[in-house]
Amino acid sequence: MKKAIITTFAALIMAASQALPAADTFTAFTSDTAVTAHAADYTPAKINSLSAKASYTKVTLSWAEISGANGYRVYIYDAKTKKYKKLTTISGSSTASYKVTGLTPATGYRFKVRAYRKVNGKTYWGKTAAISVTTKSYTPAQVKGVSATPFTDTAGALSWTKVANANGYRVYVYNTATKKYKKVATVSGGDNTNYDITGLKALTSYRYKVRAYRKAGGKTYWGKPSKAVTLTTYHEDNWGEVYGPDDWGVLPPGNPVY
Repeated sequence: MKKAIITTFAALIMAASQALPAADTFTAFTSDTAVTAHAADYTPAKINSLSAKASYTKVTLSWAEISGANGYRVYIYDAKTKKYKKLTTISGSSTASYKVTGLTPATGYRFKVRAYRKVNGKTYWGKTAAISVTTKSYTPAQVKGVSATPFTDTAGALSWTKVANANGYRVYVYNTATKKYKKVATVSGGDNTNYDITGLKALTSYRYKVRAYRKAGGKTYWGKPSKAVTLTTYHEDNWGEVYGPDDWGVLPPGNPVY
């Protein structure tokens, strides 16, 4: 009888032990789950509201502060390697901006920013946010609104609309011999928008162009030349009568055309 009871009890214990999961299997499952959960908790959020404000040689990057982050890393795209490279690492989550200097005017740049968090000797990185921006150009705009007015049979004047940020202008006249425009004068000062022309020939047409320039960093940047404008001088006879090109055939005797 005792032997039967002992045998039955042993069988029950064995059955119960087989129904439970192995200790190492249970422990491994719990550990993996915990590690995955912690990694998700420690990873900072993706950068949000990334913006870029460009000047001629600088770009200021700004973004929304990431809660729980220990800092940020900024990257710049390298056109040679065709990869992003580290530009700087910023410590502190509250510093959510960075000024990039030493850039080239009128050039496109691409940046990325991501947050990081350090926990127990490990660094957890958030997803990157990207943005493209082009720096401003020193090159002034094309001169517009050019007009030509004859004053006498040998003089006239040009005027045009002021170009923003220009340091001055250059005036050109068309050379019929070389079939090219040549420099006539350089007008200093962005506010000086007129030029008087002398030494012309009577009843003669001249074509002019004007373009703006700007000096920065020891260099001179030239704008696109304006559209050509024609100035036609007239002829004044000995009696004070004025004749234009349309009056060529009715000039009184003794009044040659120059």
